[in-house]
Amino acid sequence: MSGKDRVLVTTALKETFPKSTSEKILFLGEWCKIYRERDFYNRFDHEVLPYHWDDRKKLYQDFQNIDKIYERVLATLAAELNRIHNESYSVRYWRIIIGPWLRYFIEIFYDRYLSVKQALDAGFCKTYSLEIENSTPFDMRDFTFKFCSDEWNHHIYNEILSYFGAPIEIVGALELKNETYNDSSKSLKRMIADKLFFVNKFNTVHFFSSYLRRIELNSIQLKLKQIPTLGVGLQYVNTEFKQAYNKDMRKSLKLKAETELEKILFSVLCKQVPIVYMEEYKLIRKSALQAYPSRSKLILTANSYGSDDVFKIWAAEMVENGSKYVISQHGGHYGTGLFASHEDHQLKSTDKFFSWGWKWDDRVLPTTAGKLQNKINQDKNKENGHILLILSISPRFSYHLMSRNIAKQELDYIGMQIDFLKALPFEIREKVKIRLHPTDFGWCFRERIEDAGFWENIDLSGDSYGEAISKSKLVIVACNSTTHLETFTSDIPTLLYWDPNHWELRKEAYPYYKSLQQSGVLHYDHKSLCSELSEIYHSPEKWWSSDDVKVAVSKFCKVFANKEGDVVESYCENIKKVINEGTPNVKK
Repeated sequence: MSGKDRVLVTTALKETFPKSTSEKILFLGEWCKIYRERDFYNRFDHEVLPYHWDDRKKLYQDFQNIDKIYERVLATLAAELNRIHNESYSVRYWRIIIGPWLRYFIEIFYDRYLSVKQALDAGFCKTYSLEIENSTPFDMRDFTFKFCSDEWNHHIYNEILSYFGAPIEIVGALELKNETYNDSSKSLKRMIADKLFFVNKFNTVHFFSSYLRRIELNSIQLKLKQIPTLGVGLQYVNTEFKQAYNKDMRKSLKLKAETELEKILFSVLCKQVPIVYMEEYKLIRKSALQAYPSRSKLILTANSYGSDDVFKIWAAEMVENGSKYVISQHGGHYGTGLFASHEDHQLKSTDKFFSWGWKWDDRVLPTTAGKLQNKINQDKNKENGHILLILSISPRFSYHLMSRNIAKQELDYIGMQIDFLKALPFEIREKVKIRLHPTDFGWCFRERIEDAGFWENIDLSGDSYGEAISKSKLVIVACNSTTHLETFTSDIPTLLYWDPNHWELRKEAYPYYKSLQQSGVLHYDHKSLCSELSEIYHSPEKWWSSDDVKVAVSKFCKVFANKEGDVVESYCENIKKVINEGTPNVKK
């Protein structure tokens, strides 16, 4: 196919496909092809560009380069935001507030830039474009909705294509809506929550989205001689403000580029900085400081560090005035994956990070895992329990980088699952139930599994996650995340199954996973998994209680899913340790 007669299609938006099937298509990536719409796109003579990060060594090298770019941009943008808002905050202050968005955005842009460069090298005659209005996210929550959408990504691709002077033909326009948190309800539950939130003002150690059970959170606060308060991650500030996108304010941002990539990055970034950090910043900061406590010795959260911008603005203010800032682990992959940008951010922005047992960094304090205290009770009386295959999934478009499947690699992932099902003996396969992720992101996993002939294996019971696991005799976890930490610590027979080339491990974690592999728990190909499953299928509990498996799983859990010790004592001890490392300048 000649490059000169192809139309470049960047996303799955049908409006940007050629009107005539006589025109040839160059798809920027597999994310352009929605499986259930294959009858539509297969009418075209088309070719798909290879994905640049299928070379995982290049991915890791780019990840390290992105980190350097991010640190330079963060320092510069922090200075610019100080100038615009007439403030003098530290880089750490802005890291806490804009860090999650900025790192994600740079990683996203880097990926889109590489894809566009690849398309330009391959050659195409033109691309059809929609003018996307309201592409600037309001806040971090809105951003997470937008970066998964075809519309927003189409806009970013076109911004990069425009810089290179690519032939773009406008064929229409559409406006994106904002997806923000704004609970203005007057329900009894909300009014009670507001009252309980107010009690935080009497405390100096604050917990938000701590992932601790209510009984343990109450006990920790009482032991710290505080009033037990609501520790949920709600935004108690109405963020429905009316400040409009200000072109002049954004044009005034001065970011000095060192490379071609950075020059294009900055031209797009200035228009994409969420409104909450620019036009609405002063109003939301004022509201946050009025609503949240004015005194703080220490702030602890598990996941408000990311999407809760009101919390982040308040927390950054408290840290600037001497408060300690702690993030506690809230899921799997931490401490095990070779790279993960969200983990890097948490370590860099906090005074200490409370892990579930591992310690590869001076900023990490091993702590008894509060979230894993909720045991999943397996129904031991079910004679004919099923085998539960739990699948993971990520958006079609790359977003934050970590050692897992990225973008097009999800097709390799679902193909690996289908190969496993095909290789199973019928008597075992008929017992397999496939637990799909609740969000599909347009990959059409269910349709792909059904078309492969395994529609009867899909779990359509409507059971909750915990119920589905409890009813199974054996669980197969096909990702390196939280699920196997929960099944391991609940003493449920578990097999692990993933591609080691997509789920790379850091050197410190490798010995523990090697032990799981040697004991038959972890498998890297469908033949090995099928062989193990055939041997243990009739008596999984006997296999699970064997010495080799028990030792490997026990050693693993001690480092990555530690439930030993008392949660209350562990948290209190570590909180006091962090506070006593230095006397904070508590704001009166």
